[in-house]
Amino acid sequence: VRFPEIRAKIKGAPSGVLSAFALVSGELAKPRVAFRVTGSGTYTEVDLPRPVKIDRVLAEGHFYDGKIDLERIRARTPAGSIVAVGTVDVRSRGLKISVDGRGLDVGDFTNSLTGLASISGAVAGTLDQPRFDGQVEGYDLTYQGTGIQLATAQVTARPEQIIASSLDIVLGSSQISGNFAIDIPSKRLSGSFGSKALQLGDVLGEPYAGLVAVQTSDLSGTLDDPRFTLSVIGKDLLAEDLQITGLDAHATLTGHKLALDAIQARTANGLVVADGEYDLDAEGGSVSLTGSNLDLAAILPTLQKTNRTALAGTVGGKANIAFAHKMLTAVTATGTLAG
Repeated sequence: VRFPEIRAKIKGAPSGVLSAFALVSGELAKPRVAFRVTGSGTYTEVDLPRPVKIDRVLAEGHFYDGKIDLERIRARTPAGSIVAVGTVDVRSRGLKISVDGRGLDVGDFTNSLTGLASISGAVAGTLDQPRFDGQVEGYDLTYQGTGIQLATAQVTARPEQIIASSLDIVLGSSQISGNFAIDIPSKRLSGSFGSKALQLGDVLGEPYAGLVAVQTSDLSGTLDDPRFTLSVIGKDLLAEDLQITGLDAHATLTGHKLALDAIQARTANGLVVADGEYDLDAEGGSVSLTGSNLDLAAILPTLQKTNRTALAGTVGGKANIAFAHKMLTAVTATGTLAG
């Protein structure tokens, strides 16, 4: 193996200290070399948010007849560790290595996601085109301010692409399934997701309740700026104190900003058509509404409770609403009131 050639293929800058011991035995034509390497260091790359620190690395094995047998490789990081065993065929440059990692810090590899991960699988292919196939689990994750209790996927990874299939994501009591791919050079994303029973409260917070079905959710954009296109239906929902008997919504989520492209919400007697935008981090945004035959007592329950006023009648018309931190900041409206 020509080490300068291998070093030239590494994008980043490894640094640290290594010490090695080797024992040579056997015939001069085919010597057997037993080796042991220990050390520590860091790996820095422009595409990584921070240097990856390795507190201790250990590699043991032997070389014989053009083949390296890796009896044990272990790397310990501040959060967890990764171990590997296998072989490297120097002549064919072929790889056959089993890998198992636990407690790996996701924040070492991306700014958009925090938490811990485990990995288990096999590395095959060649030194020039290695390929990983296995399972990856993430737990205690946070993405754009949203907590993710667990994520699991079957992963195939090559130097230029990562593909995740059979992806399952647990949000509170809800589960989302799908698949996605990352083009590593461009960080471009593609994929699709869906959920038959997504709890609104797991995504939007406690004031919202009920189950919705995410019929389609297409993923695009980049790793740092992902974009989801959503199609959602639901019934028997609760938004604050407003009861919604039916919902049909189409929206686009870019980062933490939700664009409400088209929403139809049905109450017991009326209909609301809306569009607007919502910032998940700021818990605020603006909405344009068009309603017909809406029950006043149903859409203004807080006013009725606070002022002990009996509201009766229906209302229809158009309204523009702005809110921040879940509080109304501006309302303009035109419409009709019927008693």
